[in-house]
Amino acid sequence: MGNQAAWREWAKTEAKPQDIPASPAAAYPEEWRGWGDWLGVVTRWSRGTLLAFLEDLRPRLPHLEERELYAILQQGGAMPTLRARFGGRSPLKVIGDLKENTGRGIESAILSSEVDDGDEAPHLEGDVADTDEAIPEAGDVALAGEAANFEGDGDVLSSPSAEEVGGLPALASRMGLRVVDELTSLPGGLDDETAAYLVGNRVAALWEAWIKGEADGVREALAGEGGHYFNLIRERFEAELTEVESLPVPDGYRFSVNGKPAPPNAMQKRTAWEVLTRRRVGNWSGAGAGKTLSAVLASRVAGCEKTLVVANNSTVSGWGEEIKRIFPDSVVHHGPEESVPGAFNYWVINYEKFQQSYRGGLVRRLAGLGMDLVVLDEVQMVKQRTKERSLRREALEGLVYALGEQNPDLRVLGMSATPVINTLYEGRKLLEVVLGRSFGDLDSAPTVANALAVHRALMVNGFRYRPPYEIEMKPPEVLETERNDLLDDLVAAKGVLGTEQAVLAAKLEAAAKRIRPGTLIYTHYTQGMVGPIRRFVEGLGYRVGEYTGADKSGLEAFKERRVDVLIGSQPVSTGVDGLQYVCDRIVVISPPWTGAEYEQLLGRVRRQGSAFSEVSVVWPQVVLDHNGDRWSWDAGRKAIIEFKRTLSDCAVDGNIPQAMRIAPATLLHKSREALEAWIERISEEGPTVSERAKLEVPLPPELRERVRIRVGDFTTINNRWVSSNSETVHGRLEADPSEWYLYHTLYREAREAWPELPAEHIASYLRGRPDWKVGDFGCGEGLLKKALPHHEIIGLDHVAIDDSVIACDMAHAPLEDESLGAAVFSLSLMGRNWPAYLAEAHRTLRPFGLLFVAEPARRWEEGRLEQAVQEHGFEPLPSYQRGDFRYVRAVKGLPPSSFAP
Repeated sequence: MGNQAAWREWAKTEAKPQDIPASPAAAYPEEWRGWGDWLGVVTRWSRGTLLAFLEDLRPRLPHLEERELYAILQQGGAMPTLRARFGGRSPLKVIGDLKENTGRGIESAILSSEVDDGDEAPHLEGDVADTDEAIPEAGDVALAGEAANFEGDGDVLSSPSAEEVGGLPALASRMGLRVVDELTSLPGGLDDETAAYLVGNRVAALWEAWIKGEADGVREALAGEGGHYFNLIRERFEAELTEVESLPVPDGYRFSVNGKPAPPNAMQKRTAWEVLTRRRVGNWSGAGAGKTLSAVLASRVAGCEKTLVVANNSTVSGWGEEIKRIFPDSVVHHGPEESVPGAFNYWVINYEKFQQSYRGGLVRRLAGLGMDLVVLDEVQMVKQRTKERSLRREALEGLVYALGEQNPDLRVLGMSATPVINTLYEGRKLLEVVLGRSFGDLDSAPTVANALAVHRALMVNGFRYRPPYEIEMKPPEVLETERNDLLDDLVAAKGVLGTEQAVLAAKLEAAAKRIRPGTLIYTHYTQGMVGPIRRFVEGLGYRVGEYTGADKSGLEAFKERRVDVLIGSQPVSTGVDGLQYVCDRIVVISPPWTGAEYEQLLGRVRRQGSAFSEVSVVWPQVVLDHNGDRWSWDAGRKAIIEFKRTLSDCAVDGNIPQAMRIAPATLLHKSREALEAWIERISEEGPTVSERAKLEVPLPPELRERVRIRVGDFTTINNRWVSSNSETVHGRLEADPSEWYLYHTLYREAREAWPELPAEHIASYLRGRPDWKVGDFGCGEGLLKKALPHHEIIGLDHVAIDDSVIACDMAHAPLEDESLGAAVFSLSLMGRNWPAYLAEAHRTLRPFGLLFVAEPARRWEEGRLEQAVQEHGFEPLPSYQRGDFRYVRAVKGLPPSSFAP
């Protein structure tokens, strides 16, 4: 017997002795080494064997997913040899050639090989059966270069997509359901684990098709005869379907959409059935699939009078509202209060409480209540990335364990569309919390085999449903704006955040006409981003709210249409419900870093009950273009979103991974390399395309508007400087002097209406002493110097407008002691630490030197300036007010030691 199929046929006959098991893999689980070992068939992957294997595999390829191909090739030992024959390429390249080219590239490589037909093919270093290529780490530069496309020359890597046959998933098609039996005739056959995996995938595909409304197609695919595995698939699916379909909807169910009763869909009923029969299970369905309702329904179907829901802080109130909306007779608690006897009680607690100092008491009180069901919503909130136990996870794991000890029938439902984001260790620990047992056999090393093992574990212990959304999601509208003038800003930008800030104003301008009521503007980064976005949108005449880590006040106002536009960051993409009723447009100003996070963002508006027939997504992008030679940071960021080959994609969908994740620092590095190459190429053609607008007063109109969007108007800047420490302001302006130039541009315009300039008035006192060295503290444009052209004026300011000015923090003036004859502060006592400026004036003035201060009168209480001057060692002279300004004069007296005998 040469294969598994032959063995199965023989095992059915009377020729098989009674002491020989028909299913040897099950009988000898510890000793099992595969069908080749059992049958005594040693597969030598010679040229002829490989070519025959490819020929047998070809007709089955359309009915196998890449994750299944990997399992088949790996369990039979063919993968390492195929990789070696195919130039040592990665498993993804081997599977890609099989799926996209029916293996013709591999076939050509085998035929051109110098290995003789009778020789065993060479293999990669290491044990052939165990060789597996490690997935490149996040910092792998070559990977980031492939995944991100900064030069706009088309996609380099294609993303996997779901295959369909006649409207059904390929796995659920007539041939897809029967291909498992056909695979048993391949060399080495199928081991039981791989066969079970293929069967499970097809049952899941049938469920997905059924839930999507393809009942007729499913019945047709299941009709007729088939082999052992086909019958197993059909029996398992039909048994599950019968039980789910016959599941009664509990009394008291009142859920409705737009005033019309909305019965539970098949996914929600399946969730309830899984919780009822399996007790501990994961629902990994996509965003907007209706997981919240599925959990509440499951609690009632299973008769759970006490249900604990642990959720994101931003969704706690939403959970309470939904529970009451689905079953109005529910009792909802937001703390560990006692239950109401005879009622269905729900305790909705946010994850953050389990990391606070009082977490021990909280766990004891909740455990004392004795739960029937624990729902872990967005269960990725509890997972950990390293082996160092987090406080949150430790507390929750202890709580679930304690509840399980009290109640052997405890049910646990974990829910997440993204159970793995960064490392495989996350998936393993997540499963342990939900299932309540160890998954130590799941290796967290980043290899293809390990990633697919985590995927299989997630699917065996849960299910995933990708909903067909009722509303149309238009392809993203990319709004390109050519901005070669930003080249120098991009070169000078510091880090990823600096790069995002450098292109922000241009992207807002590009998207301006797409912003309207009902728009969500998303920015992954908030520092230096949210403020400019808000000011820009308010400048368009819209009311603006925020939902970020620092300010969540805008969500309810947006849902109630009291604001027109919502600015959201990462928190808005996780667990927030209700946006689908008011939002039909997303403007992506600064995108998230993974496809999973992006899908979660879209899921906020593309979900059940949407009030709209379609939703649009707008991606403004800044492009540098010189005669068709292009570079774009934003295009590279978008390519990363569309790159579906990370660990997260493997964990939930089984896509063969090529990267752990995309590291922002790596992407930035590759972006800078591409930008430098672009600059070098265009420089060969003559002058650089970017003649950076010179910073001057006044700023050129175009530059002025871009800076205003970024930093605000005159009042905003003035308030910022007045309320900040001078060291902070100095660091800010040193990094980006454009804010200083905008301030003085606007200041110049403001003083055009003034009847008198304080600097010129002070100059009238100093004209008779051209021998004095004068310190102009906060000199700005140098108005005092212009009024006293024959004096030695030393200007000091955060930014030097010319070479005669010293750029510095005035609290630490780089001047020698007692070197000035006069010190002038003309409208420049700005900063929370302004008294330190007076101390510096006193230090740098010689004895009997003069101090002049001019300030807006309305800013100061009567006598406050005079008092401060005196407190710093000056002898005040008569002060007075002219127009809107208060003038204070003083003289520096001799130190006390000067009067000693």
